[in-house]
Amino acid sequence: MKKAGLIGIIGLILYQAFLWWTPYSQVLPSIPTLLLDYAQLVLSITWIQALFNSIMHAMSLLIMLALLSFALVVIGVYIPIVKSVVTQLSEWMATTPTIAILLIGLVLFGLTQSVNIIVSFVIWPLVFERLDYALTSLSDDEQDVMKIFAPTFFEEWVMVRSARIKDELGSMVNMVFPTTLKILIMVEVLHSQTQGYGHLYQMARQSFHIERLITLTIHLIVTLKILKTLTSYYFHKST
Repeated sequence: MKKAGLIGIIGLILYQAFLWWTPYSQVLPSIPTLLLDYAQLVLSITWIQALFNSIMHAMSLLIMLALLSFALVVIGVYIPIVKSVVTQLSEWMATTPTIAILLIGLVLFGLTQSVNIIVSFVIWPLVFERLDYALTSLSDDEQDVMKIFAPTFFEEWVMVRSARIKDELGSMVNMVFPTTLKILIMVEVLHSQTQGYGHLYQMARQSFHIERLITLTIHLIVTLKILKTLTSYYFHKST
């Protein structure tokens, strides 16, 4: 198990390095495009492409083994905590009158329903109204800039509006909600610029690159934390 975990960690590092190469090659202009073209040419050879795909599948399997071992570690740590919580909860329920438990359940149910009602009938209508106004006030150039950030957003928004009319939000709202907030912010930024389409396009591209870098940084931090936990666990077990 220890060897499988260590091999999985190595595979995870190599696989992450490969994943990071692709976004960085789009973000950082200092990477020579000639090397990328050469790599694509080499990978276009059938047997090399087959070998490359086999390596990627093997790395994916190693990652699954590493994550499985990590999950076993987490389960081993948290099972005693869960048992303790369940024991205390069962003792509390055994000593608490049934009516009190039912009243607490009704209060919690009422709170969750109140939150759902506020979100559905207060917050979302305000978001819809603001976004409708923002999208209809965009110029053609600004709409072109918006398509850099979310190419399919306008089509998704039509689906959401039709779902809103039919009172069938649910998954549609969940699908578009993060993009909705992003679009609202970008619309405000676009309307505050008056230098013309060229400046808007450059600003959009720079913002897009910054966003990618932030995402990669978060991804890197999370991966390092996972690797640190795995390595510390295996070194502790070996000692």
